Amino acid sequence: MASKRLPQLFQEINLLRSHYPHGTTKLKAGTLRWTGDLQPTEISNPYLVVVRYAPPKPPHITVRRPGLVVDANGHLPHTFSDGSLCLYKPGQWTHGDRIATTILPWTSEWLLHYEFWRATGEWYGSGGNHTGPVDQPTKRPNDHPRGRGNARARRRTEARFSC
Repeated sequence: MASKRLPQLFQEINLLRSHYPHGTTKLKAGTLRWTGDLQPTEISNPYLVVVRYAPPKPPHITVRRPGLVVDANGHLPHTFSDGSLCLYKPGQWTHGDRIATTILPWTSEWLLHYEFWRATGEWYGSGGNHTGPVDQPTKRPNDHPRGRGNARARRRTEARFSC
């Protein structure tokens, strides 16, 4: 099964290298890993970001440095309980979308909203202002063995994925 995903991962690597040549890409055991600095504005500090992508799982995005700061209640908006970034609602990203043209620009936008949040205490990004980490969904809402959406599973996923 992993061998069927290799062409897709090689395409991802080529796009990442052309769009973000300063980053590094690695492919090991069917998992693509991109590491590089993103700087949301010219006056922002750069953030070292790591994207791990192992289809069929969605991309997993973390900020390595500088460390992200939580609020007085210990919360950080739009993050999952494992500390990874919550960038999109279910259905806004599919495995046909490219990391270089979706996930990394969205990560940069998330970082910009994070900087605004740090300055103002308000999250101005889309998806509302949930202030605690949420559990990362294990499946997309339409992942059903027969290709049909399962309404109960979709509701459970959407409740856990509250960005």
